[in-house]
Amino acid sequence: MHGIDTEEAFSHFFGFGVRRYSKAFAAWIVEKRKADNQFLTKTRAQYKALQQKQGKGPWTTAKKKK
Repeated sequence: MHGIDTEEAFSHFFGFGVRRYSKAFAAWIVEKRKADNQFLTKTRAQYKALQQKQGKGPWTTAKKKK
């Protein structure tokens, strides 16, 4: 949501593995949270809205009734 995957100081993607995040990224999150108490809540809402727009995620399909 905040473009951190392109920030080399925050993460690295190994070819056959998963993305690894740095201590600098953890510090960035802490600073954002200190500056805005609702940072994580807002980010989660933005992510959910993006996933819904793209038709992804468990909230995009109607639940089946038994």
